Amino acid sequence: MEDSTVETAQPVQTKKEECTLAIASVICGGLSFFFGLFTAIPAVICGHMALSDFNRNPGKYDSSAKSMSVIGMVLGYVFIALSVLAILAFIMVFIVAAGAA
Repeated sequence: MEDSTVETAQPVQTKKEECTLAIASVICGGLSFFFGLFTAIPAVICGHMALSDFNRNPGKYDSSAKSMSVIGMVLGYVFIALSVLAILAFIMVFIVAAGAA
């Protein structure tokens, strides 16, 4: 007698990894509100590294990795620009104050 049970193949679902560099980029970008350049520069670096890793290995990470790395980079660049503007404003105020004395 033959065994009449037929096993159907179940599709293998692979769990995609979370990109830790993208997560670090978003966290550092958010912390730039409080720490300025000290976390904005790592946010940009981690964001670029995560985005390049995502593009190199498109099937490895989940879809949120790309958006998180872009968000972290944008936050980092915005706070770098704001910090540079604040430093330039401080220098201008110092020059004007020194010239008035």
